[in-house]
Parts: sequence; structure tokens; C-alpha cells
Amino acid sequence: MNPIEIDLNAQGTACSFGHSGTFTASEVGYSGNFNAVSNNTAIATVTPAQSTGTFTVTATSTTNGGPGTTITVTDTLGHSASEIVRITICLP
Repeated sequence: MNPIEIDLNAQGTACSFGHSGTFTASEVGYSGNFNAVSNNTAIATVTPAQSTGTFTVTATSTTNGGPGTTITVTDTLGHSASEIVRITICLP
């Protein structure tokens, strides 16, 4: 399973929560749905909860350089992979 690492960066007038980015999950020989969840929704959320591979991560915090969160992606066979999401918000 291959989710990719995510960095969310806001710049200019977007110096607030709500900035988002997308990532894809894939697995060789697998064509079913994936589930994705954030382990800390106070930092970032992931939508949709279930997809064939494309997800959007949205920052829900203005924490700059904070701890980030981990997104865990699981297939219907029980295989999973986790990726760290780092939030970088510019200073106003």
C-alpha cells in the first residue's frame, strides 16, 4: 500500500486553517476501496472516509510547526499504511 507524504502549506492571505491538499493510496493487485482516518482531527481531517484511492486532507488548526497528525489508510483486506501530515501556516 502506497499513500504519499503530505505537507500542507498556507501562504499570503491564506494564513489560517482550512488549507487542504490531496493524496492517493494504491496497492499492487488491489482495486477495492480504501478507508482513511486522521488520528488527530484537531490538526487535520481527511475526506472522504472511503475512496478508491484519492483523498483530501484539510488543516483544522493554525499550529505552525506543530506536531502534525498521522493519516492511516486501510484496504478491505486489513492491510494498512500510515503517513504523517505536517501543517505549516505562515505567520500573519
